[in-house]
Amino acid sequence: MTRTKPGFCLMSTKTGEPYKVVLQHASLFIRKVKVSPGVSLGHAKALEKSTAKYPIDRVLCKTYSIPKGSAGPSCKTMCF
Repeated sequence: MTRTKPGFCLMSTKTGEPYKVVLQHASLFIRKVKVSPGVSLGHAKALEKSTAKYPIDRVLCKTYSIPKGSAGPSCKTMCF
């Protein structure tokens, strides 16, 4: 995983504020499988012609606006 700079994902009307994102948990799930020699050879030949592509279909990105002066977001609107 490669992190982007905090300025990429944090927006503020104040300039020069030292905001940053702190990851409290990250997971990487890996499966170990036994691949038959024929499949392995087929993959090797395919990789000679083009690069590998791994589609990610579990991306969730939500944007929330927190009104000025509020105590913060409620879990009812942000938790799923």
